[in-house]
Amino acid sequence: MTITKNEIKNGLRKGFIKLITDPNMESGTVCQIEDNWFYFGGPTAEDMTPEEYRKNIPEEDIVNEIFDTLDAFRKDRYFLGEYEYYASLLHLLLTN
Repeated sequence: MTITKNEIKNGLRKGFIKLITDPNMESGTVCQIEDNWFYFGGPTAEDMTPEEYRKNIPEEDIVNEIFDTLDAFRKDRYFLGEYEYYASLLHLLLTN
């Protein structure tokens, strides 16, 4: 099962995928799906609050950045289980 850009866009719009403040740094923006979160937007995301990021970065760019990060997870044996978890979860949430 793979994650599509359309699923990411729908997940963002429905609130299943969230942009939150980095819990480690207490600043910057990370991506959260359920209880897990990950870095995704490079220095730009690290320097903006989630609100600033949403306001200043086009949705399509955010979707592409999240997709690229998740796709890198899919290609890395170490992160494959996390990718599969997100894929299953998004499929479940978006089809119900």
